[in-house]
Amino acid sequence: MNKLDCFFTEIDNSYQVFLPTLEKNQILGVKTRDKSSRLSISEVITIIVSFHQSGFCNFKRYYIQYIYLHLTGEFPDLVSYTQMHKLI
Repeated sequence: MNKLDCFFTEIDNSYQVFLPTLEKNQILGVKTRDKSSRLSISEVITIIVSFHQSGFCNFKRYYIQYIYLHLTGEFPDLVSYTQMHKLI
């Protein structure tokens, strides 16, 4: 298992534990957007964490030049940089 897989597994496990608490403690009556994305929240967080571990100084450059070119196998449902920025 590579480093990226470890990040994703830990983040996804933590999110699955956190999600029921988040839903339970949401303020009633407040509308939230529930528009699904091709990327899961765990995948978005994994990309952000890997950026901070990467040594790149610019997230846009990291996403376009590294994630989008080299990690499409790990993230087959990648979205454009603009959409990723909106997800963040």
